[in-house]
Amino acid sequence: MSLDVTLPWAGGLVTGTTVDLSEAGLRALVDGWGLPPKPGTATQVSITVDDDTLDISGEIVRQQVQGPRWLLSMQCHEMPEKTADLLRRRVFRALREERALAD
Repeated sequence: MSLDVTLPWAGGLVTGTTVDLSEAGLRALVDGWGLPPKPGTATQVSITVDDDTLDISGEIVRQQVQGPRWLLSMQCHEMPEKTADLLRRRVFRALREERALAD
């Protein structure tokens, strides 16, 4: 499921899209500059889900540099229940849509 994502970095914002998403964490491919965040870096990402923007706090657990893009894995911390519910609904909807296309 690909959703728009932004996160603060090096005095600005990096933007990209999610590659994988759950209430436990996410992987996102972003357009980076400078050095990528190291594992253990606390951050907050903003994800656009339908018409809502969700701000999610967490910690970078892994990063891979792919040329000018970074694949960042983030573990989420204490996500508010309303945010977790919205993410679950969106993920399950994407899974249903994927299965419908396979039939």
